[in-house]
Amino acid sequence: METLIYGAVLSLAFSTVCGILIAGMSSFHLGADAVDIQEQALRGVTALERGLRESNFISTQVNGSGESKGVIFISPRNLQNQFDYDAGEGCLFWNKLVCMYVAPHPVTGIPALIRKEVAISRTSLNVPIAELTATHQSVTAFVSDAALKPRYVAGCLDDLRCSFAKDEVNQQIHVALAFRKNGQNAAHRIMLDLRNQSFPGILGIRTRNGR
Repeated sequence: METLIYGAVLSLAFSTVCGILIAGMSSFHLGADAVDIQEQALRGVTALERGLRESNFISTQVNGSGESKGVIFISPRNLQNQFDYDAGEGCLFWNKLVCMYVAPHPVTGIPALIRKEVAISRTSLNVPIAELTATHQSVTAFVSDAALKPRYVAGCLDDLRCSFAKDEVNQQIHVALAFRKNGQNAAHRIMLDLRNQSFPGILGIRTRNGR
């Protein structure tokens, strides 16, 4: 009888320990997933913020519908990532166009935030994209150009949803990225307001996080 009692107590103790271990592992994985999606979301919005902050509203183009959702913006950095500012003339010189869009990763098939760029003739003019290039006037053109090397900025989780919008009336650009992994979500929104400019060509940015 004592052996049966000891066995029952031992079995109960073992079950309790196993339950605690399983709950702990589950909590650990949930925590790891939360850290992962927050890291990816932060990488995505930081990359967009840095690029758009150095751009200007006129030379920014948004595609918020269809399969190729993304944004094209002008950059004062050359292909060696050197910032081109002429202190004597007091202005920026634009050197390339950057496109950031969401598309399936070629290996995993999971949506990812991708960056491509193409050089343009050096200029200090703030003009529409169409006046700067004859070949890369849309997000679709960047996506389909296999000669441009893609750089994967963020994503590769379970899902990445996005929205891009350009408000011509209020001169604002809105970007939203929503990442998902194992049922957990991380959503980040950026609003770029031309009226917050400290000097021509630089956009003020406010970042808001939420679910």
